[in-house]
Amino acid sequence: MNKIAVSLAAVLVSPLVAQAQDAFDGPALSYTYLEGGYERRFFDDGDLSDANGFGAGFSVAPLPFLFLTGELHYASPTVSILDSEEDVDFLDARLGAGLNVTILDTLSIYVEGGPAYRQLSSDAWERVSDATMDDVGFYVEPGVRIGIAGRLELYAAGDFSRISDEDILGAKAGLILGLTDNFALTAGATANEQTSSVGVGIRLAW
Repeated sequence: MNKIAVSLAAVLVSPLVAQAQDAFDGPALSYTYLEGGYERRFFDDGDLSDANGFGAGFSVAPLPFLFLTGELHYASPTVSILDSEEDVDFLDARLGAGLNVTILDTLSIYVEGGPAYRQLSSDAWERVSDATMDDVGFYVEPGVRIGIAGRLELYAAGDFSRISDEDILGAKAGLILGLTDNFALTAGATANEQTSSVGVGIRLAW
């Protein structure tokens, strides 16, 4: 039964992948890149303000099917404490490894995971709130990347992390518009049970 399902899926997906291959003019989907840019951060905790921030990341592929990756996201919202505004540090960092399968240079399915660190705290807020966090855990991210047309790539991924004995489910999606084989503009959004973001940036790929 599983073999029949896989065969049927291959029959249905293959024409779509072939069409994408004909329309996509960019290089093969790369897992070796540097990226960074601006992020607007939103928090589910009503005491925290929205905040400007930044995100940065890298990926290195020592083998065609294996990559090493890392991300860093930072923002500084404020919280009202005793009629005063206190700055809060938000930091989300990850370091992981992943495996990917790329089909016809235009469709890539991957899964990655590794240690994760999250900080959401300030000295004043920690004294009055149980919502603060400063701990290490782990994350797992399965996702898909697809070259659509021209040099446009879309991606979508699920996200599971466990930090401070708390399970956090989320997702992310976005697009990458290549201007050359090595330089691209990026736009994306993330959301989980604690925070969400939208952002724009650049990517240098090899």
